[in-house]
Amino acid sequence: MRRTCLLEAGHSGPHEDSKGQTWEPPELTLERLRSTWGSTHRIVWTGSLWMATHRDPNAPWRTEVEPTPEQLEERLRAHSAP
Repeated sequence: MRRTCLLEAGHSGPHEDSKGQTWEPPELTLERLRSTWGSTHRIVWTGSLWMATHRDPNAPWRTEVEPTPEQLEERLRAHSAP
């Protein structure tokens, strides 16, 4: 599910949806994921999906694509260690 931030454009800090739930900007999430998983995976944010590709071409689980960073990390933890 794609979230929509209701705060004014260019705000600082977390985003917030109509239910008052907040989340960090994708840039910070990407930085955090790369810090944790960057040695083993190439992590990208496509604007709608989170993707991790294992750096080892012979890895049994090479690519993970998920709609949320939480789901991506869950899948990565299930298949490998940071």
